[in-house]
Amino acid sequence: TRRSPILGDVAPSIFLSAFSETMAFFLGALSTMPAVRTFSLFAGMAVFIDFLLQITCFVSLLGLDIRRQERNRLDICCCIKEREDPNHGEKSESWLFLFFKKIYAPLPMKIGRA
Repeated sequence: TRRSPILGDVAPSIFLSAFSETMAFFLGALSTMPAVRTFSLFAGMAVFIDFLLQITCFVSLLGLDIRRQERNRLDICCCIKEREDPNHGEKSESWLFLFFKKIYAPLPMKIGRA
């Protein structure tokens, strides 16, 4: 599949960064301050669990999304097939992408200027 070489390239760096962050937080658990110790333990476990989810669940969901795109299914309603335009060879941008590009993304900029 297409994700195997990509995962092979990316997984070592994901592992090293997650491992170093986890160890740094767990070293913070050696502190004598209870609040710092508790925060360090929770943060270390959160980074570790995040790493496990990225390597397992995210990769699996990415595979399902690739399969959905290859079968020409819609983004949110994946049980509905998009009609193919015989006159148009390349794929058009999905309506979800256009929503985020034209409406959702510019909105914080408009609010920030006000």
